[in-house]
Amino acid sequence: MAIDEDEIALDLQSYSRGIIPKEEWSNDPDFQAMDEIRIGDTLTVIVLYEDESGQTITSLRQAKKWRRGRRCRMRLPTTPYLK
Repeated sequence: MAIDEDEIALDLQSYSRGIIPKEEWSNDPDFQAMDEIRIGDTLTVIVLYEDESGQTITSLRQAKKWRRGRRCRMRLPTTPYLK
């Protein structure tokens, strides 16, 4: 993994090289990847697409949003079906 001011480069194991562009880091305008993420951290991302050079473009921001929604759905009580 490598972190700079414009992108985070990820090792996606045997799949490919992944990139998180700056606009996909966080919804927080004060988020600074170089302060928040360390080399060796495990990140959960969502794959957006593969660019023309074969790099997989991913999103940390959308993965966080998905996880929040999933936690909310898991907390909802189940309602029995009424006839």
